[in-house]
Amino acid sequence: MKNFFDSMIKPVVNPNFSYSFSGKLEAIIGKYFVSGEGVPGKSIYTVYYNENTPVDECVELINENIVAYITSDYRFAFVLEEFLNKFISDTAEYALSYLPVKSFSEDEFCISPTDRLPLQFQKIIFINDDFLNDEKIEFDYELFEIIDSGAKYLNPNHFSINDLVSYLLSQDQY
Repeated sequence: MKNFFDSMIKPVVNPNFSYSFSGKLEAIIGKYFVSGEGVPGKSIYTVYYNENTPVDECVELINENIVAYITSDYRFAFVLEEFLNKFISDTAEYALSYLPVKSFSEDEFCISPTDRLPLQFQKIIFINDDFLNDEKIEFDYELFEIIDSGAKYLNPNHFSINDLVSYLLSQDQY
């Protein structure tokens, strides 16, 4: 597993932009669509891209066209590795921290809940639920009670970006 924050790339320190994020990607560059931007209470936006989309049409909003997720404060971008260089080039002036991912659905990351977490990650409930699938680990009845109650949580030892996005979206209030 890769440590979540150790994997970040921050090529530009200070933002220097003159267009809104979606305006730049959708209108200036084209072939992009930023879903969720402008929705009050939304914590993360989905970025779609398709090179084959005609200039006068909208990118098809399907999973195969998702290339990135952006936190609503424009601090973090979770970007498919194969698309990383283009995305950094297209968005560098926003001073994002980019986290390259092989797949949004693979358990690729871990995080120490004791790390100094950015504000949008501080509200995440982290539960190491490995005891549910590993007989060598002592069963934790207190944690199981929380899990069994239906509480939304992430396992800090292994999670995917889809898990993180799903968690953040479940906490949105709009």
